[in-house]
Amino acid sequence: MKQKPLAFLFAGTLLFILGILLELFLSSVVAWGEVEARVYSSQVGDLGLNVKCPLMLSPTESGTISTSITNTLDVDTKPVVTADISRVSGEQQISQTLLLAAHETQTVQWEVDASNILFGRLILVNVTQFRYTDLPSRQGACGIFLLSFLGLSGVETFYLLFVISLAFILLGAWLWFRGRSPLDDFARSSAQASGVLASATFAGLLVALPRWWGLIIFFDVVALILIVVILTEFVLFPKR
Repeated sequence: MKQKPLAFLFAGTLLFILGILLELFLSSVVAWGEVEARVYSSQVGDLGLNVKCPLMLSPTESGTISTSITNTLDVDTKPVVTADISRVSGEQQISQTLLLAAHETQTVQWEVDASNILFGRLILVNVTQFRYTDLPSRQGACGIFLLSFLGLSGVETFYLLFVISLAFILLGAWLWFRGRSPLDDFARSSAQASGVLASATFAGLLVALPRWWGLIIFFDVVALILIVVILTEFVLFPKR
């Protein structure tokens, strides 16, 4: 094999692997935060509650947690809303009573910062709207991972790494094809398996945006299985 195609092949493989690992990292830290948030406080709500949190924060910035409480009844209600927020010194619990007219919606917000960090990298939030007469209780949770890259904010870091991971995979695949072309049957099978792997990791990253942690875990597990299969079939014990 000529030196130039070999360099393309090596660089392409390296970039592709880095892109896959970066996508797995981003999706898995989102899933980790969501799972930890749900086990951090007991789940007592009758229905789900949509809690909005930043996907990521830098250790030096604060973030806003918000949710909307809706009175679905035809009479005024006074539901109690409690936010359980992680804290190194112990769980921080903030409660307030809302006065909602019939069918009124009110937004409630809380601020979090570095004082709410748990496990060194996570901020965990659990919000409960308790039952009031016939108004059912609702509960929602979210986790925020702390990371900063090049002094950027958490959200900027997340989307920058998102773009970098995708660029690495696409550029790596292009370089690999340049170095491997023309493809034989073995290379074609390897490329197809790698394409399925890239699709699984990208799907896991996409469902991380709306925090669908169950699907994140599914796609990440599929990706890990594919990695084992690719290593076994095409690297450790190739069948040519």
